[in-house]
Amino acid sequence: MKKLFTVMGILVLLLSTFLWSVIPVSAYNLIGYYWEGHVLPDPLYFFIEDDVSTESWTGWYNGHEEWNEAQNSPTNFALTDNIYYALVDAFYSYDSGMGISGQTWYSPSSPGDITSASVTLYEYITNGYPYYKRVSVAAHEFGHVLGLAHNSGAYLMESSDYTRYNTYGIYSPQTDDVDGVNYLY
Repeated sequence: MKKLFTVMGILVLLLSTFLWSVIPVSAYNLIGYYWEGHVLPDPLYFFIEDDVSTESWTGWYNGHEEWNEAQNSPTNFALTDNIYYALVDAFYSYDSGMGISGQTWYSPSSPGDITSASVTLYEYITNGYPYYKRVSVAAHEFGHVLGLAHNSGAYLMESSDYTRYNTYGIYSPQTDDVDGVNYLY
């Protein structure tokens, strides 16, 4: 009997090792918000408020481009100069008072189907960032707009700007970030 349990234990260990090496594991996290009916608007118009600094404007513009240019990304963010067409309003605030660099809000505000979103860069923090770190924050906030939650590690959705940019050098969506969006839509 003891020999049987030993053999079974070894088989379970071998099977687990085999499965671990061939089954892909998803690292993306979903936030519970998604565009109405799980249909990503095409194009997904966004508007950059007139009073943002040049640094924030450039961050928002290039943050959306990082999503549009990512391999296999289903996104088609498009800048509009008419706020009435925009589904996403990109603006700036001076300081959150919480030490964060950006934030996303949804409408409606409860998880589920959303019809619009707002994103901000907190310029008190981000205007001191190098160019690509600011783009990293803007692209990260656009990831929330798409329905992605924070993640840990070498992903655009890593919550820490320092870890995401300074440690990993990430300012654009990684494969797993794009996989999460493709899963939603």
